[in-house]
Amino acid sequence: IQGALDNGADGVIVPRLRTAAEAREVVAAARFFPHGRRGVNHMVRAARYSLQPVEEYLAGAAANTRVIVQIETAEALEAVEEIATTPGLDELFVGPYDLSQALGIPGQVLDERLLAAGRRIQVAASGAGVALSVFVNSDEAARAWIGIGAQVLHYSADTYLLAQAMRETRERLRRFA
Repeated sequence: IQGALDNGADGVIVPRLRTAAEAREVVAAARFFPHGRRGVNHMVRAARYSLQPVEEYLAGAAANTRVIVQIETAEALEAVEEIATTPGLDELFVGPYDLSQALGIPGQVLDERLLAAGRRIQVAASGAGVALSVFVNSDEAARAWIGIGAQVLHYSADTYLLAQAMRETRERLRRFA
Protein backbone atom coordinates (compact mmCIF):
# COMPACT_ATOMS: atom_id res chain seq x y z
CA ILE A 1 0.00 0.00 0.00
CA GLN A 2 2.70 2.48 0.97
CA GLY A 3 4.74 1.66 -2.11
CA ALA A 4 1.85 2.40 -4.43
CA LEU A 5 1.00 5.65 -2.67
CA ASP A 6 4.65 6.78 -2.43
CA ASN A 7 4.97 6.20 -6.16
CA GLY A 8 2.12 8.61 -6.83
CA ALA A 9 -1.09 6.58 -6.82
CA ASP A 10 -4.05 8.68 -5.68
CA GLY A 11 -5.45 5.76 -3.74
CA VAL A 12 -5.60 2.03 -3.30
CA ILE A 13 -8.18 -0.63 -3.99
CA VAL A 14 -7.52 -3.61 -1.74
CA PRO A 15 -8.99 -6.95 -2.87
CA ARG A 16 -10.14 -10.05 -0.99
CA LEU A 17 -10.98 -8.24 2.25
CA ARG A 18 -12.67 -10.43 4.87
CA THR A 19 -13.06 -8.48 8.12
CA ALA A 20 -13.43 -5.04 9.63
CA ALA A 21 -10.07 -5.59 11.33
CA GLU A 22 -8.50 -5.97 7.89
CA ALA A 23 -10.26 -2.78 6.75
CA ARG A 24 -8.76 -0.94 9.73
CA GLU A 25 -5.31 -2.29 8.76
CA VAL A 26 -5.77 -1.06 5.18
CA VAL A 27 -6.70 2.43 6.39
CA ALA A 28 -3.80 2.48 8.86
CA ALA A 29 -1.36 1.55 6.09
CA ALA A 30 -2.73 4.17 3.68
CA ARG A 31 -3.14 7.18 5.96
CA PHE A 32 -0.64 9.32 7.81
CA PHE A 33 -0.92 10.18 11.51
CA PRO A 34 -3.36 10.84 13.17
CA HIS A 35 -5.59 8.66 10.97
CA GLY A 36 -3.06 5.93 10.26
CA ARG A 37 0.51 4.85 10.55
CA ARG A 38 1.81 5.18 7.00
CA GLY A 39 5.50 5.93 7.07
CA VAL A 40 6.52 9.46 6.15
CA ASN A 41 9.17 9.51 3.47
CA HIS A 42 8.93 12.69 1.55
CA MET A 43 11.78 11.84 -0.82
CA VAL A 44 9.41 9.88 -3.02
CA ARG A 45 7.67 10.53 -6.33
CA ALA A 46 4.39 11.45 -4.59
CA ALA A 47 6.19 14.33 -2.82
CA ARG A 48 8.07 15.29 -5.98
CA TYR A 49 11.25 13.78 -4.53
CA SER A 50 11.21 16.27 -1.61
CA LEU A 51 10.65 19.33 -3.81
CA GLN A 52 7.19 19.65 -2.28
CA PRO A 53 7.24 20.92 1.31
CA VAL A 54 6.49 18.15 3.83
CA GLU A 55 3.48 19.96 5.29
CA GLU A 56 1.98 20.43 1.82
CA TYR A 57 2.63 16.79 0.93
CA LEU A 58 0.97 15.51 4.12
CA ALA A 59 -2.01 17.83 3.75
CA GLY A 60 -2.48 16.82 0.11
CA ALA A 61 -2.29 13.14 0.97
CA ALA A 62 -4.85 13.58 3.75
CA ALA A 63 -7.25 15.39 1.43
CA ASN A 64 -6.79 13.38 -1.75
CA THR A 65 -5.90 9.77 -0.98
CA ARG A 66 -8.77 7.34 -1.70
CA VAL A 67 -8.95 4.19 0.39
CA ILE A 68 -11.15 1.52 -1.16
CA VAL A 69 -11.77 -2.07 -0.13
CA GLN A 70 -13.34 -4.79 -2.24
CA ILE A 71 -16.37 -6.66 -0.97
CA GLU A 72 -16.03 -9.95 -2.80
CA THR A 73 -15.81 -12.67 -0.14
CA ALA A 74 -18.55 -14.28 1.92
CA GLU A 75 -16.80 -13.10 5.08
CA ALA A 76 -16.72 -9.48 3.89
CA LEU A 77 -20.40 -9.63 2.97
CA GLU A 78 -21.23 -10.89 6.46
CA ALA A 79 -19.20 -8.08 8.03
CA VAL A 80 -20.08 -5.35 5.51
CA GLU A 81 -21.92 -3.14 7.98
CA GLU A 82 -18.92 -3.06 10.31
CA ILE A 83 -16.44 -2.73 7.43
CA ALA A 84 -18.35 0.25 6.02
CA THR A 85 -18.03 2.19 9.28
CA THR A 86 -14.23 1.96 9.31
CA PRO A 87 -12.95 5.51 9.87
CA GLY A 88 -10.86 6.70 6.93
CA LEU A 89 -12.48 4.38 4.39
CA ASP A 90 -13.81 6.11 1.27
CA GLU A 91 -15.47 3.43 -0.80
CA LEU A 92 -16.77 -0.13 -0.92
CA PHE A 93 -16.01 -1.74 -4.28
CA VAL A 94 -18.01 -4.80 -5.30
CA GLY A 95 -16.13 -7.46 -7.23
CA PRO A 96 -19.20 -9.20 -8.68
CA TYR A 97 -17.42 -12.18 -10.21
CA ASP A 98 -15.60 -13.16 -7.03
CA LEU A 99 -18.67 -12.35 -4.94
CA SER A 100 -20.82 -14.52 -7.22
CA GLN A 101 -18.38 -17.35 -6.64
CA ALA A 102 -18.51 -16.77 -2.87
CA LEU A 103 -22.31 -16.98 -3.08
CA GLY A 104 -22.12 -20.31 -4.92
CA ILE A 105 -23.27 -18.90 -8.26
CA PRO A 106 -19.97 -18.33 -10.11
CA GLY A 107 -20.18 -15.91 -13.00
CA GLN A 108 -23.89 -15.19 -12.54
CA VAL A 109 -23.42 -11.49 -11.95
CA LEU A 110 -27.06 -10.59 -12.66
CA ASP A 111 -28.52 -13.30 -10.44
CA GLU A 112 -30.99 -11.94 -7.89
CA ARG A 113 -28.90 -13.38 -5.03
CA LEU A 114 -25.92 -11.30 -6.10
CA LEU A 115 -28.05 -8.20 -6.61
CA ALA A 116 -29.60 -8.72 -3.15
CA ALA A 117 -26.06 -8.80 -1.74
CA GLY A 118 -25.40 -5.59 -3.68
CA ARG A 119 -28.41 -3.94 -2.05
CA ARG A 120 -27.10 -4.97 1.38
CA ILE A 121 -23.69 -3.51 0.54
CA GLN A 122 -25.30 -0.30 -0.73
CA VAL A 123 -27.32 0.13 2.48
CA ALA A 124 -24.14 -0.35 4.54
CA ALA A 125 -22.17 2.09 2.38
CA SER A 126 -24.90 4.71 2.36
CA GLY A 127 -25.41 4.42 6.11
CA ALA A 128 -21.70 4.93 6.72
CA GLY A 129 -21.32 7.78 4.23
CA VAL A 130 -18.97 5.91 1.91
CA ALA A 131 -19.36 5.46 -1.83
CA LEU A 132 -20.43 2.23 -3.52
CA SER A 133 -18.60 1.21 -6.68
CA VAL A 134 -18.73 -1.91 -8.80
CA PHE A 135 -17.14 -3.56 -11.82
CA VAL A 136 -19.60 -4.06 -14.68
CA ASN A 137 -19.06 -5.27 -18.22
CA SER A 138 -22.45 -4.82 -19.81
CA ASP A 139 -25.06 -2.12 -20.09
CA GLU A 140 -27.53 -4.44 -18.37
CA ALA A 141 -25.22 -4.79 -15.36
CA ALA A 142 -24.61 -1.02 -15.34
CA ARG A 143 -28.37 -0.35 -15.25
CA ALA A 144 -28.86 -2.89 -12.45
CA TRP A 145 -26.11 -1.43 -10.27
CA ILE A 146 -27.14 2.17 -10.91
CA GLY A 147 -30.61 1.09 -9.79
CA ILE A 148 -29.09 -0.37 -6.62
CA GLY A 149 -27.33 2.92 -5.94
CA ALA A 150 -23.77 2.48 -7.16
CA GLN A 151 -22.10 5.85 -7.51
CA VAL A 152 -19.03 4.66 -9.43
CA LEU A 153 -18.96 2.12 -12.27
CA HIS A 154 -15.74 0.53 -13.44
CA TYR A 155 -16.86 -0.42 -16.94
CA SER A 156 -15.18 -3.44 -18.48
CA ALA A 157 -11.49 -3.51 -19.32
CA ASP A 158 -9.50 -1.60 -21.89
CA THR A 159 -8.29 -4.76 -23.60
CA TYR A 160 -11.81 -6.14 -23.98
CA LEU A 161 -13.18 -2.82 -25.26
CA LEU A 162 -10.34 -2.50 -27.78
CA ALA A 163 -10.81 -6.08 -28.97
CA GLN A 164 -14.55 -5.48 -29.32
CA ALA A 165 -13.97 -2.30 -31.34
CA MET A 166 -11.51 -4.12 -33.58
CA ARG A 167 -13.97 -7.00 -34.11
CA GLU A 168 -16.74 -4.54 -35.05
CA THR A 169 -14.38 -2.70 -37.43
CA ARG A 170 -13.35 -5.99 -39.08
CA GLU A 171 -17.00 -6.97 -39.59
CA ARG A 172 -17.86 -3.54 -40.99
CA LEU A 173 -14.92 -3.66 -43.43
CA ARG A 174 -15.82 -7.19 -44.56
CA ARG A 175 -19.20 -5.87 -45.69
CA PHE A 176 -17.33 -3.59 -48.17
CA ALA A 177 -16.04 -6.57 -50.13
